[in-house]
Amino acid sequence: MWKEVYSHDYPAYTAFDLKTHYGVPAGQSNYVCFRKLAMGIYGPAAPTTICSWDHPCKKTALVRSYSDFVIRTLGLQNVTHYASSKPKREVVITYMSRRPSKEWPEKKYCDDEKSFFRCALWQNFGPRSLGRMIRNDQDVINALHRLESESFANGATVKITAVDFNVLSFKEQIAVDLQTDIMVGPHGAGLMHNIFMRDRASLIELFIDGSGANRHFHNLAGWYGRKYEGVSMSNPVNIEELLRIVRRHI
Repeated sequence: MWKEVYSHDYPAYTAFDLKTHYGVPAGQSNYVCFRKLAMGIYGPAAPTTICSWDHPCKKTALVRSYSDFVIRTLGLQNVTHYASSKPKREVVITYMSRRPSKEWPEKKYCDDEKSFFRCALWQNFGPRSLGRMIRNDQDVINALHRLESESFANGATVKITAVDFNVLSFKEQIAVDLQTDIMVGPHGAGLMHNIFMRDRASLIELFIDGSGANRHFHNLAGWYGRKYEGVSMSNPVNIEELLRIVRRHI
């Protein structure tokens, strides 16, 4: 995000880069002044995370302009609905899977010359675990595909895409968002992507672990101005209940 969206006029530095460019020998002190500096905030400390209650603001210009800025900077404006001569009757439903990564990013991209930790320290790490995974993930995908053969009163046709964002580049992820009308997925950081979806889109958040008290994505959807529904679900997910909810949004 930092390198692809923000670093056209200014460089994007990692903490290691700062140490390399401005570091001093141990025992010495050094002060560096920046005329302009933007720093990424650690996720759990970010304002969107700290605001975990139902926030009343709707359709905020800040969130909508941020979304537009990212889309245009990545050169993806031609993928948006606005680039079509007329609205599409096809409703694209994106099911956001949460699956464990095969390898820790820190291990995959480790470089003894550029990384903080020696790569040997990562060798004993197995597959990266991940919480809030839907136990009947494949059954949910198969059930959603049933909607593709159904008829709807508004004349919509349905297309299902099951996406694991772990295996996509950042630009590919945003391109998926721009073609999504209904996003379905368990509570997790991936639902931040809802602010890049089509204006007519809906976000369906599944609370499968009692995480319903965390209203981050309810708020983000509201700040953008899109439809949202948060549902407490058993795990494995109740297939028929989920299909009823998705049909209503179609």
